[in-house]
Amino acid sequence: MPSSRSCICGLPVTRSQAGSDATHISARIAGDDTSVVGQLAQLGRLAQQGLITPEEFAAAKAKLLGT
Repeated sequence: MPSSRSCICGLPVTRSQAGSDATHISARIAGDDTSVVGQLAQLGRLAQQGLITPEEFAAAKAKLLGT
């Protein structure tokens, strides 16, 4: 089965690279847009594209919001 591809910070990312660790996801996003709003928008795009699970989205969002 081919991997889904997307771009974060101009770098190609496959589903397996996205991983399940919220810290990893947040670190990859932070390089492009340091605003919380921008990072949340990028997380939303990753979730819509199916590159991260709803659980990964929720964990990364909570980390960004400090909750």
